[in-house]
Amino acid sequence: MTLDDFGNLVVSSGLVTAGRESAFRTESHAESALAYAAFLVAKRALTDWQCQKLFTGKYKGFIIGRYKLLSHLDDGTNYSRYSAEELHTGTPAILRFFPGPPTRCIVEPPNDGSPNPN
Repeated sequence: MTLDDFGNLVVSSGLVTAGRESAFRTESHAESALAYAAFLVAKRALTDWQCQKLFTGKYKGFIIGRYKLLSHLDDGTNYSRYSAEELHTGTPAILRFFPGPPTRCIVEPPNDGSPNPN
């Protein structure tokens, strides 16, 4: 994947605005998509899990309502759980999704006060 392709996916995902992505790109001096991803993780703009998904071409579904998914935690027999944070406050949460139709989601507080995004 090229650096431009990765940058476009980052913006398309809604995780980083076009303006912030452009500023990060300039600041990073990255010459490859992998180096740029590492820079964005170090800046806490993205998580390792988000980068892994972006590198597979998946850019939809990171923003769910007022929450940003940070990492996949686990799957149960009838649910999937994700570490998340509220978009405006950064408050940590766990989102538990149940299969549908329609898909249902329950917001839970994190067990230890802060989800592990990586």
